[in-house]
Amino acid sequence: MPSRRRPDVASSIIFMVFIWFIITSHETPSQLFSFSNFLSERHARHQAALDGLNASAWGDFSPRQSDSPAHFNGSYLNLTGFRDEDGFAWDDLVRFRKQCHEWSHRVNPPVADEENGRLLSIPQGAVWHNATGFVKGHWVRKESSTNRTLTDYNLTAIAPDYTWQDSGHSWFRNITGNEGKIAVDMVDKGRNIAQLDYEAPPDEPAPAGGLIRTAEASIEIEDAEGSGRTWEMRLRGVQWPRIGAFLMTTTSEKFDGLFALPHLSPGLDFFQSSQKLLNQTLAASIRKEGASLFGNMAASWSSEAVDLQQGSLSPSPRCEFVMFAQVHPLDKSQLNMRGFNPNSASMTEVVSDIERELRFPNGAPIRGVPELQMSAILWSPDCAFFLKTKGPPAYTPAEGRHLVGSKIEVIYGQIRFWVLTCAGAFGAQVFLLKEQMRESFTPSTLSRISYSSISMMVIMDGLTVTAASMWALEAEITFLESLCLLFATFLSMLIGSIFLSEIRKVQEPQDRRRTERESASASSRNAPSPESARPGREEQQQTAPVSGQTDAEAVPRRAESPPIIIPSDQDIDAEIAQVTAASNNTGRREGTSTRGFVLSRLATTISIMLCFFIFSMAWSSRIRSLFTNIFALAYLSFWLPQIHRNVMRNCRRALSWRFMIGQSVLRLAPLAYFYLREDNFLFAEPDRRMFLVFCGWLWVQLWILAFQDILGPRFGIPKSWTPEAWDYHPVLREDNLEDGSFPIGLLSSLEPVQAGSAGGDGEVEDGEVGDGDSGLEARSGKVKSSGAGMGRGMRSARTECAICFDVLEVPVVRAGEADAAAGGVAGVLTRRNYMVTPCRHVFHSACLESWLRYRLKCPICRDDLPPL
Repeated sequence: MPSRRRPDVASSIIFMVFIWFIITSHETPSQLFSFSNFLSERHARHQAALDGLNASAWGDFSPRQSDSPAHFNGSYLNLTGFRDEDGFAWDDLVRFRKQCHEWSHRVNPPVADEENGRLLSIPQGAVWHNATGFVKGHWVRKESSTNRTLTDYNLTAIAPDYTWQDSGHSWFRNITGNEGKIAVDMVDKGRNIAQLDYEAPPDEPAPAGGLIRTAEASIEIEDAEGSGRTWEMRLRGVQWPRIGAFLMTTTSEKFDGLFALPHLSPGLDFFQSSQKLLNQTLAASIRKEGASLFGNMAASWSSEAVDLQQGSLSPSPRCEFVMFAQVHPLDKSQLNMRGFNPNSASMTEVVSDIERELRFPNGAPIRGVPELQMSAILWSPDCAFFLKTKGPPAYTPAEGRHLVGSKIEVIYGQIRFWVLTCAGAFGAQVFLLKEQMRESFTPSTLSRISYSSISMMVIMDGLTVTAASMWALEAEITFLESLCLLFATFLSMLIGSIFLSEIRKVQEPQDRRRTERESASASSRNAPSPESARPGREEQQQTAPVSGQTDAEAVPRRAESPPIIIPSDQDIDAEIAQVTAASNNTGRREGTSTRGFVLSRLATTISIMLCFFIFSMAWSSRIRSLFTNIFALAYLSFWLPQIHRNVMRNCRRALSWRFMIGQSVLRLAPLAYFYLREDNFLFAEPDRRMFLVFCGWLWVQLWILAFQDILGPRFGIPKSWTPEAWDYHPVLREDNLEDGSFPIGLLSSLEPVQAGSAGGDGEVEDGEVGDGDSGLEARSGKVKSSGAGMGRGMRSARTECAICFDVLEVPVVRAGEADAAAGGVAGVLTRRNYMVTPCRHVFHSACLESWLRYRLKCPICRDDLPPL
């Protein structure tokens, strides 16, 4: 039998000592027991609050009102915030209930009971029963009957179990502006929704029979004129789908709003139905809270948009809110009602069919999906103010239409479509990038491309990958579409980073050699003896740049092959294979290190920018909008580095026009969706003027690139602003015949001096040969007149292009003449027909450009050429 393993005595002793230290510690109580005691005490308070809700009846909460008699004391509840000693401003409770009734009846009047002469809680117009969606609008602030300040509340007496943080000058969520924007997101994820059929007794004045369900909403209130911040909170309550009414409230350590919500309802029928539903839902939540040994510090019905547990024991005081919202009847103009009788009963069936098809689609035809519209009243009983949505009848429809938006199913459909469209745009970017990599695969073409321009595109792709990954983790209904977007953005970022590594692999040696040349030239200028510091001819040819190209970047020369030592066994092939393999491994390691450097730099930049975006979420809306616009404008400046590199290197076209125009349009398209469409799925405010600025800025950059391609990269730029670089399209003058810089082969083919020209020479008739005729002119027996296609004071020279073997005609400025058109557009376009190399050979521009795409060697003498 195998021997049994003896238990680890040392581990057992250490564990027992640790338990003994926790139990016998006299300095501070154990955090574990303290946490458990806190949860048990909170559970007991919640259970007591639920018992109070069960035992209460309509009218038990009748606080003193602003117009109450002096001898009226009122009745209160034994709930936090609803006691008389808590000091909340309940003076406007009746006013709030009355406004809820008025708004509900004005928006959708109830049906009258002709037999009993009373109003039934049955609306005349059909409303959305499942009114979950996103709506936004504007609010206006109304003062309360009484004023409240921070000094009116003793938070320690209201909630003695908590250590309240210093709130400073004002509480959180204290709205001080006169008006602003509001957005309401009616949350409904298809679960945790409780509902019941409630039938009121027949003797009630306004029975509200029908369905009642729990409701939850996230609200954003922008207080730009007041605190300058956007406050977020989460409200929970109930919904009466039959009449389209919502009643929700916040709940916190100093306000048991959800436990007393039925007492804030407009009437008896609302009280009874909401009390019955909340008794069931709150009891289930409290049982779950008591069953868990280690629950969350933040309660399940907390009003925080993000439940932060570290603020549960020491919370910050916040203004509490009670909201009543009324859904407006459907706009029949947005429905296809041809051949249909739109009475109340039939419209209810139509609405039910539309909602069923939206929620559980099976291909049934839909008559149309009207917009979701509602009006709301928000009342803060502790900070004492009202917020009302802006719209008719107090305001014209042009000033506001209360809260307008779309149902959540419609929003999800739009998200699916636009996310797939965005994924298609990134797929097109991948295709363009792939085609550009196929065209730019040589050192000559890669050295022209700006590393910064491609980096800006890849960084934005990386940010989109991060956003898409976070979206995919949270997405439920749009999960597959989010995965498509994540794959497309990741592919674009991956291929872009590979392209960047290839660009850096070529340009890094060029930058290093340019730095060495600059340092060598600086040291040679400071040398005491120029003659002793002058290099030999062979050394000068290897280290010095091309004449007239002190800052031009030459193509990276291939490293010299290592010497091959013949072994003793005379196996030369094996030695060559070994040396070649070692050279390939070195190149592979260099490529891997370059790719790792590029990826690490991109990851660092993306992380820093992502932190800025996370920090900006806490800024005010104006500062956040300004930051977003500046970032978008900087991102759309990705052609500026390419323009700068064209000027510095004197190269005309580094990227294809298909790539530049396609990338500009595709990268501008997502911004067009968020800046032009009002109902975008991020609910961002549209800004058409700023989008026009973006379009104009990209348009200007593309025009500058076009001018550089046609007129030259340095056209109109002073020479003192740019470093010296070889000009492949120089102005040829007869004055340069003596200094040895005139192209080889053109001297013998120069057109003879014409008679009667600007210089006073005579004109030679066709068939005559002047004294200087030779080459092609002599063989053809014809001389081109200076007036036929040549400018004033110009001569013509003809030679043969060594690439295409076709005739090449080159204009030459006569000695002593000044060509006024040489620096203009006409002169630039004329010089674009030929190219002159540093080794004084001349070719057709199209021929030499095609040649330089593959080899930076002169086709005639095989000398090194600077890249375009």
